[in-house]
Amino acid sequence: MEGRLLESELETHFLLRTGESLAVVWHNTILPAQDDQPLLLMTGINITERKKAENQLRHTLEELERLHHLQSEEIRIAASLQQAMLPSPEITLPGIVGHAIMQTSSTVGGDYYDYYAVNGRYSVILLGDVTGHGVGAGSLVSAVKASVSQLRGQGAHRPAEILAAINDIVSEVGHQALFMTMACLVLDAREGKLQLACAGHASPYHLSPTGQLQALESFAQPLGQKKNHNYLNAEIETEWELGGRIVLFTDGIVEEESPTGEMYGYERLERLIKTPDQASAEELCQQLLESLLHHTHSPRFEDDITMLVLDHHERVSGTDNSNSEHLHLLPLSRFRRGDHPDPEIDRRWLVLQTEGPFKEFLPIIAQDDIRRVLPTDHGLYREIPIDSFLTQHVDSGDELTQLMGSSHWRQSYLLTHTDDKAFILEEIEALLRDRGCSEECAQQIGIVADEMLENAFYAAPRDGRYRPLYEKGTSRPLQDERVLLEVAQSGNTWGLMTTDDWGTLTSERFLGNLSQASQQGVISGVGGAGLYMMWELSHYLQIRVKPHQKTQLVALWDMDSWTPVSEDSGFQYFEQ
Repeated sequence: MEGRLLESELETHFLLRTGESLAVVWHNTILPAQDDQPLLLMTGINITERKKAENQLRHTLEELERLHHLQSEEIRIAASLQQAMLPSPEITLPGIVGHAIMQTSSTVGGDYYDYYAVNGRYSVILLGDVTGHGVGAGSLVSAVKASVSQLRGQGAHRPAEILAAINDIVSEVGHQALFMTMACLVLDAREGKLQLACAGHASPYHLSPTGQLQALESFAQPLGQKKNHNYLNAEIETEWELGGRIVLFTDGIVEEESPTGEMYGYERLERLIKTPDQASAEELCQQLLESLLHHTHSPRFEDDITMLVLDHHERVSGTDNSNSEHLHLLPLSRFRRGDHPDPEIDRRWLVLQTEGPFKEFLPIIAQDDIRRVLPTDHGLYREIPIDSFLTQHVDSGDELTQLMGSSHWRQSYLLTHTDDKAFILEEIEALLRDRGCSEECAQQIGIVADEMLENAFYAAPRDGRYRPLYEKGTSRPLQDERVLLEVAQSGNTWGLMTTDDWGTLTSERFLGNLSQASQQGVISGVGGAGLYMMWELSHYLQIRVKPHQKTQLVALWDMDSWTPVSEDSGFQYFEQ
């Protein structure tokens, strides 16, 4: 307008009479004139909609960048938490030393390993692999870790039991969209017995001291495909010789491909394991990593890879387990003042010593997971040496002989049908009276025997989700299960013992039932009341559980200290 030449393009705002503001791009063109005076032709293009689209795109990109940064930070935190969940790669367990190596293909992986010891005797090792990887797989791994921590607190050391419990968690969290393969290995370091179960996982390798390599084959469906699955059929048992080595791994190792598409394969892995240079567990893990990097020609792998190398280097002596010097004795007086036990103390070594009634403390006892409560002033402990009770954590195989001595009298009843109960209870009460037991005592022992059999018939038979298999009161033959009732006498001491083949009662449920009934009383039809009645109507109650194998209930009475109902009876719960 002023005679100056504009640049080729100029963007300005254009205000309409209506008040609307447009974005306009102006272009200029110089036109020649006859009088040699140039003419400037300016044309404007309305780019308002384009500007709106550009602004919207810019805001979208900024939001995407913000979300990407936020997601990256969340993934970084998730990866950090996942790494923190894993135990040390240096493995030290009863009878076992080893090493673990794990590399994830993404920031958050789907591989998981864990291990723990039970009672200084059993070594439990787990290796799992979630389908896929990333945040979803990492979240499932976190849920599994929480489940394993709970199993560790319960002292679980049966592969089938462990896999069944984790399977339920994977089913609930994965919603049948994510699955997990897992190998569970348990060594009895005292006897060298090895138990193994695999849920869809690659078979571990066993390298004998003489150099023979064998795959330990076990087959079952992966975790998460079906709830309440029984993994007992997948459980195998063998001997792990001293000096032998076991290698567990995830399939990401054998499936890694070279640039030409050739998989690493089992043969390369087997040759590596059998290398005769006596490499340590850590050295073998490092050799595997170097071999994979050489095979793939890439610093990153397509899948998560994990390997555990375990050496059985010693047997654990069982002599110290019976020694009471390892026990933590906590007097009730200190417990009453708030001196609660350290949660890290192995519960088989912790004994609460009571003086008089302690029924009011049962809720706190259950909360603190105190499984052993023994009175110091009951007449029963003058008849039976206190050390016999303190060393009950050692399974002798015969509870009545260990407690009452080898010279006691005993009568056994093997039940073949639930309808046998009425006849056997009548016979036991008559037998007790014939052997000098008062009518009232005979009836009370008969009540406890009735509750013990009811527990074996209906409370103990349960599925993987702890649901009863048989309705209370139903009649059935005991063809595939063993229910044994035994009554014993030694002087003024009487004893009852039942044995079943289920092994489903946990310490949490036992203590919870005692706590609930102590507060609400015994309510007919409410589960768990029978356990409370066994305890309250006896002078001592002991429960020994071998998960999914056996439950033994023992009740004792001292006739010189007879009371119809006791609030100071000792009890002990053991899980082998």
